[in-house]
Amino acid sequence: MTEFSVWGGNDGILSFLRSAAPEVAWCNENSRAYALVVLPGAAAVPETAVHTAVIPSHLPVTAKQVITYGLGQASTLTLSSFREDGCMISLQRDIVTISGEKLLRQEIPLPPSDNPDLLLSLCGTLLAAGAAPEFNGFEFIGSC
Repeated sequence: MTEFSVWGGNDGILSFLRSAAPEVAWCNENSRAYALVVLPGAAAVPETAVHTAVIPSHLPVTAKQVITYGLGQASTLTLSSFREDGCMISLQRDIVTISGEKLLRQEIPLPPSDNPDLLLSLCGTLLAAGAAPEFNGFEFIGSC
């Protein structure tokens, strides 16, 4: 089972990720995991090399695949529109899931959220874990 290490998360977020992608081993702040996820507001980021990293755009990291999130054009995932009834997230570069599937650039409709950075980080995490954009778990991201 592939292990994703979540930095800056809480029990609620880990529980959400476990239910949304049960084929992944989710852990809290393990620097030896296959994939690294740094959520907004994380107090520290490990200095380690991983295969896949989902990180805020401003953080440096060593990884074979880096999936950045933020509100800038250079981010892998960014908000392309944000309205009361929902938002659109833009996957601006192709990424490869842990199962080797290539996800092409696309727009992903999601429910509204009070925390766009958390929304982007969880969306990137689930996409890297192999959850399809249509996955029902995405409906719950808006309430995180």
